[in-house]
Amino acid sequence: MKTTALAALTGLVLPLVSTVAAQGYFGGDEYDVCGDDYQFRYIGCYDGELINDAGSTFVLNIGTYIPSDPQLNYANPFPGYVPNTNYNSTVAPYSCAQACRGYGYGYSAMASNECYCSPLPPASDATASNTCTEPCWGDASQTCGGARTGADTVGAAQVYGDPSFASPVFVGSNMAPGSLDSYYQYLGCYYQPNFGPGAAQGNGVIKSCQASYTECYTHCSAYGYPLAAVGYSPSGTQMAQCSLEEPVSCLCGTSFGEGSYRVDDTKAPYESLCAVDCATGLACDSTTQTCCGSNDYYPVYINPELTGCYQPQIPGYGVLSGSTLTDYTCAAPPDSDLIGGPKVLPNGVEYFEGNDYINTVVANHPVFVVSPEDAPYDNYYIIGCCSDCSTGEVFSSTGSIRASYGAENGLHVCAQQCAPLGYPYFAVGGGGVDCYCGTTLSSAATPRDMAECNQPCYSNNEQNCGGAPGPEPGMRRV
Repeated sequence: MKTTALAALTGLVLPLVSTVAAQGYFGGDEYDVCGDDYQFRYIGCYDGELINDAGSTFVLNIGTYIPSDPQLNYANPFPGYVPNTNYNSTVAPYSCAQACRGYGYGYSAMASNECYCSPLPPASDATASNTCTEPCWGDASQTCGGARTGADTVGAAQVYGDPSFASPVFVGSNMAPGSLDSYYQYLGCYYQPNFGPGAAQGNGVIKSCQASYTECYTHCSAYGYPLAAVGYSPSGTQMAQCSLEEPVSCLCGTSFGEGSYRVDDTKAPYESLCAVDCATGLACDSTTQTCCGSNDYYPVYINPELTGCYQPQIPGYGVLSGSTLTDYTCAAPPDSDLIGGPKVLPNGVEYFEGNDYINTVVANHPVFVVSPEDAPYDNYYIIGCCSDCSTGEVFSSTGSIRASYGAENGLHVCAQQCAPLGYPYFAVGGGGVDCYCGTTLSSAATPRDMAECNQPCYSNNEQNCGGAPGPEPGMRRV
């Protein structure tokens, strides 16, 4: 929607990706990998709890991202994630779809301005709806599902598909159980793969006890998960406590989680940790690719038929100080036959042909206020939204001024008035009618999620200038 917003986002995201790669992660820029061939497609609007084709709910909710909440601040960033800000980067359909793809999911949904992900499409008996009319917090010209129907109940969901994944005709309830088992191939031996984003497990990972490693493959593929990790755990270990009848601790997921790292299972002391017979717990020939792990070390297997064009980050070898992970070193990149989308099954390009493309407008808040014609004033960045205070309460009473008011105010205009006076902060509200400069944020001005300041500027509807009831505080000059 706005060139400067895209430029600011790109400037932040690319260094982040390059830093992570330098630490020993395999991953890359999402758009460079997928390009225009695999643009997301709109599937439809659906009522009620969103159930996927395997009978489970859309499993990962990243639409409630609030930077100040450590339980929701996922540690493993997705493409487009902006770290250390109050900028919610999932509040428009395209941003949500990119985030889900970044975690390895083929389907995304916006419901009541929250972003959900799933490895499979909605169930075939999902109820179509015409109530996806709720304006997006990131771009009020688009819709992000239906309005909430209760305090804890989201409204209708509008769903999008990634055509780089296998066609829905060949996965989920449409495939014979076990038909994809043979495609799982060894990826490496990992300490606590922790599938799912961030340290909080249970988001985007399913755990179970199975009778064999093949039953784990069957279980994971039925739910559309490309990653399967198997451990021998009949009782009492740190893995899932399983029984002698079902001794295999089975983890299914789409991406690695925080704290996971690879170990070199050809060298001591790791050579036996991912080489345990899944039935007996005795030694197993790791070259057979049929072994389980032990003591929180798991052999991870990947099924390329359940991957898409973008491969989420795969951690390299861990560098340890005692038992503490301190860094990563690079492992060899995965073979191209293991990643990048299905090799045998047809992808979804033909299946989705005729469906509308997703609106590629991104959430319209630039992280930096960029004014090409006024370069000295472009060094402010967004702190957050003060949703529970009036404009006059954003800054302390001393050292603040009301610079101007009028419908022509916008982010750049307000910056141009405050910067020459030496103010490190400014705030705009009421669609840009109010412009305040300040030296210190007041105690009442607690920065919040940017989604609450979504009122377009009167002078430039490609920017937001506060919301109701509060203004958009403060850009701080760096």
